[in-house]
Amino acid sequence: NKPCHKYSGLLQCSDCGCSFVAKVRKTKGNPDRVEYICNGYHRYSELECTSHRIREEKLDQIVQAELDGIRMVFDDLWTNVEEDVKKWAAGKSTAEKRLQNLKERSCITEYQIQQILMERIEDKQNADMYDKMVESRRNDIENFKKEVYDIENIDKTIKERKATLKHSIELLDDIIAEN
Repeated sequence: NKPCHKYSGLLQCSDCGCSFVAKVRKTKGNPDRVEYICNGYHRYSELECTSHRIREEKLDQIVQAELDGIRMVFDDLWTNVEEDVKKWAAGKSTAEKRLQNLKERSCITEYQIQQILMERIEDKQNADMYDKMVESRRNDIENFKKEVYDIENIDKTIKERKATLKHSIELLDDIIAEN
């Protein structure tokens, strides 16, 4: 039947481990204020804990400062994404050369696998060694393919990063605006 307070259930006493409870303090001539006090002290007085109190306004200031700090981090992240886009655009010709190089290396490695398998057929005594060589080449090909995919889809990746970051910034701005 009592109103729900913002920080109810979120604060815990570092001395006794009890949660903090909200208390409305009324004084003549002043508006009511909300304080959070250690429930161990509130219930059992000095037997359980000492008097710990914090005003809701002070908690609001702490949370606001933390949100402002997080917002600054998001601004830095946004700047980093923009710089990454500029770097990518400046080095696009280099990336295209890298892409061609990776595709060529993948083809060469496929050919090497074929050669190793042919040798394996003739040298059955060292089959394990040839299997390891083939596995190593297949891992190389997978790495080449992954890098090719990353380069070919960099625009999509950047757009996804920007969209996610923009959504998070908007959400954080809404929270800050609501106090």
